[in-house]
This record gives sequence, C-alpha cells and structure tokens, in this order.
Amino acid sequence: MSGRYLNQIRTGGEVKQQLREIMYDVAEQFDVQAAVDPRPVPHITLFGSYDTDQGRTVKQRLIEIFEGFDAVPYRIDGFDVFRDLNVVYFDVISSEELRSLRRAISRELRSICHGYPEHDTNYFHDFHITLAFKDIGGQLDEILEYAQTQYDPQFDCYATRVTSLDGRSIMWEYDIPKGKYLKSIMRPLLKHRSRQRKHLKHTRHLMTTTILLHHLVGFKESVPGGRHDSPANGEERVLYNSICKDQTDSCGGEPALAVSRRRLDQPTSGCCSTSGFRLTHSRGLPQASGLA
Repeated sequence: MSGRYLNQIRTGGEVKQQLREIMYDVAEQFDVQAAVDPRPVPHITLFGSYDTDQGRTVKQRLIEIFEGFDAVPYRIDGFDVFRDLNVVYFDVISSEELRSLRRAISRELRSICHGYPEHDTNYFHDFHITLAFKDIGGQLDEILEYAQTQYDPQFDCYATRVTSLDGRSIMWEYDIPKGKYLKSIMRPLLKHRSRQRKHLKHTRHLMTTTILLHHLVGFKESVPGGRHDSPANGEERVLYNSICKDQTDSCGGEPALAVSRRRLDQPTSGCCSTSGFRLTHSRGLPQASGLA
C-alpha cells in the first residue's frame, strides 16, 4: 500500500477477540509477524489505501454515503488464499448492503483521490480479513491447512462502525446503526504527546548547550551593551560563537543562556544582561537540580 488514507470496517467484541487469538497462534506457529505487528486489527478494507488533497470533500461524501445505510450485515466463514498475492485470509461472505456500500465509496472517491489500488475500480470485490501476508514466504499452503484444521470461524456480524484512518491513526468513525459521526479520541492525544516529545528534545538541547558554553568559557561581569567575553582560544571561540548564533536563532533572538536559565530549578553560573537579569558563576560545569 502506497497511499496514506484508508477506509475499513473493524470487527468488535467477542468476534474480534477470537480472530485475534487465531492470528496470534498462526503468527507464533509459522513465525509470521506482519499481520500482528504491532497488534492485530481484524478488519475489512472498503477503499484504499489512497492519497488526496481534498480531505474535506472526501469526508463529506463518505458521511453522505453512510447516512444512507441502517445496517450492513456480513458473515465470516472459514479461510481462503490469494495465491498471486501470497495472502491467507478469513473469508467474508458479503451481503447486498456491504457490496452497495463499497461500490458507493469507490464511485464517489475515485474522482477526488489518487494512488488507490487497481482493484478498487472493480465492480465485484473479494471481501476478506487478512490472517497472514507479506512475510509468509513459501508457507502459504501450510498456513491454510493449519488454520482449516485447527479452527472453523463462523460468525454472523454487522458493520457497526466504518473507520477512516491516516496511516495507523484513526481520524474519525461513523456509527451506522446510530447514524452518528464520531471524532477520534486518540488523535488529539497522539498530537499532544508528539508536541511533548519535541518540547522535551528541544529543552534537553538547550540545557546541553548551556553546559557546553559554561565549559568553554567562564563568564566575566557583563559590560554595558549586554556583551559577555568569548573564549580566548581560537578554536573554542569559533565553536562558542557558532553555538550562540544557532541558539539565538532557534530561540527567536533571545540568547540560549537566558532561555535555559528559566528552565533550571536552581540558578546556574554566568551572566547575560541582555535578558534583564544576572547570573553569578564560577568556572567549570554548572550545578543544577533536576538534570539527569
């Protein structure tokens, strides 16, 4: 799959748990991890993966399609394979509603999306839930025989929710029985965690720079105009000036020492009159609490 977005039906409840157990067992027996890494998510793909620069229109069209359905039944019935793709799957017997849903999605999205698989243009479709793929090598028939010998999945199901994904992240879902659009709870949380990681990385970089600056030079009392002495040694002076310029740029024009000073629990050494306060210092590495 080369596209970014994906629309799928995910199984739920007891059915999901039983399918997961089968997927984990097959993965362990045959050392095939692609379908269970990082965790198995039994699902029926409806369209994609695909790319688009008209995300709002895609969303609007999908919701309009989903609003036309009250129930979408299907049946999981045994196992089968796609030999040309080297895939073992749970066979899905589609209902007229499921076939109509997929055809409507394909018809409405193809004109505003690109990069989708060729089979998404087909009128007929082999609905399935992947059991093992990608890393199964020459074990296709062995996996199929094992699955058919050990298990006999027979489940009558309903597509309660249709999920829209950006990669592995859920963007939003639509609850078909309730006729309700659902925002993703996890997506804002994942964005928040990503911002936290970036902030922590930047803070650590500032603190590391501060320690390096203190190691390169023992600051003297600041002179009028807010300047502080740079190292006398030529190589150290070049490094010192480079660090100061880099950190001043990254902090919006404020010296790195002024920024990092506010992030330490205890005063460090040195001085910087440009920030409006003074730091007392001694040569060598600063001692600050809360630093690992």
